[in-house]
Amino acid sequence: MDLPESFSKTEANVAEALLTTGNYRFDGEEREAPELGEDFFIWMFSGALGERPVYRIENAIFPHAASIRGWACDCHFEFIGCTFAGELDLRHVRLRQFDFSRSVFEASVRLNGAQIERGIIANYAVFQNLIVQASELGGNLELEGATITEPLKAYQISIRKSLFIRDGASLNGADIRGAKIGTDCQFRKATIAGSLDLSSAEISGELQFGKPGQDCIQWAEGAELSLENARSGVFSARLDDFRQSGEFIRMSLAGFSFGELDTSGDESSKSLIHEPSQKLLGWLKAATPNSSFFSGKPYLTFADALSKAGQYDKAKKVKIGLGWRETSRKGGPWISRIGRFLSGIFVGFGYAPSRAITLFLAVFSAGSLYALWLAMQGNPDHAVTDLIVPSLRLSLENSAPLVEFANPVPTRACDVGDEICIPTNNLASLMFDLQKLFSLILVSYFIAAITGFASDRRASD
Repeated sequence: MDLPESFSKTEANVAEALLTTGNYRFDGEEREAPELGEDFFIWMFSGALGERPVYRIENAIFPHAASIRGWACDCHFEFIGCTFAGELDLRHVRLRQFDFSRSVFEASVRLNGAQIERGIIANYAVFQNLIVQASELGGNLELEGATITEPLKAYQISIRKSLFIRDGASLNGADIRGAKIGTDCQFRKATIAGSLDLSSAEISGELQFGKPGQDCIQWAEGAELSLENARSGVFSARLDDFRQSGEFIRMSLAGFSFGELDTSGDESSKSLIHEPSQKLLGWLKAATPNSSFFSGKPYLTFADALSKAGQYDKAKKVKIGLGWRETSRKGGPWISRIGRFLSGIFVGFGYAPSRAITLFLAVFSAGSLYALWLAMQGNPDHAVTDLIVPSLRLSLENSAPLVEFANPVPTRACDVGDEICIPTNNLASLMFDLQKLFSLILVSYFIAAITGFASDRRASD
């Protein structure tokens, strides 16, 4: 096959190797690495190489910028350990696969809108600027151990399989908003600076920031994470995966949802599902700042995932924590603030009926002691032991205001005689009325909680 006249002797030798075997490897012995120019790079994608499924070049240097924008080629190209000094314009190309493992790119690599049938492998590569915005990858995007100096631009990327930015990968931020990832998205053991933005990303498999027993993500000072309105099938992380120098990084979970929590690990090697509820609530609070647009979706998502994993007590506490957050929100009309304050008094009763019963007993006991004190004032000739039962009966009547009791205890000014009564003035009447109201509310919460529990049991059965 005739080669282009512009080829140097070195380029011709490399071209012959590719045409013959589909592979060229510079072993680094006794001579400098071959330099392959712009014309050679373009020639590789022109169809002149033939129909081999894979072409591989190792340890070569490409000193010039090159563009094959919009070209199509039914081949798999591997550039292993190569150096690219100029910008590569690969926008809207269509081919089987790229493998850039261990290569160094000193200028931008533009893959906007590219369609790569089997994905891109760039493990341990070094990029100055990688742009894969709106590209479509039929396989993985693998950046394990890779270094990217400028923020990764992957807005609205579509990856049929997985995105791997893990195991020593170093990012100076990444825009992955609106990405669609068919299986997993992994950041474990990465080093991340700047802003990692996964807003509105859809991850069908696992969103992984860490695994028990492995090193945590290293966040640079000032690093940020956004998972606003993102969705994933499984969420895998530890609280330490979101800390920088012992403090939580700035992050937003507003609208974030997932199907399940990773259940691997144990109390000594904790994933999120094994974290104490108070620590989990502290992290959720830090990741969902108070505002008039506060979203409780992350709380509900975590509570549902904890319930699925059998962590019912933690799930209840997370829902109670959501109740406290909603009632403690600032701002809004004064009537709304009053309503949130009153609602805050009863936070948690719906998820933990025992709280309502405990407070009901406390109100009943306080009412009994107050009634006993009044009875002692109005019945000085009777022993205290004779006044206990009437006081308990009166408090019970007030604690169940909708129930009509037989022979109620008299509450009036006491006459001299044998009959025991409990004298009430306006203040005492007010206190007993408040007891009735408060007890009615507590009983209502208890009944609603028990009814909801029964409904949930029927639904689960």
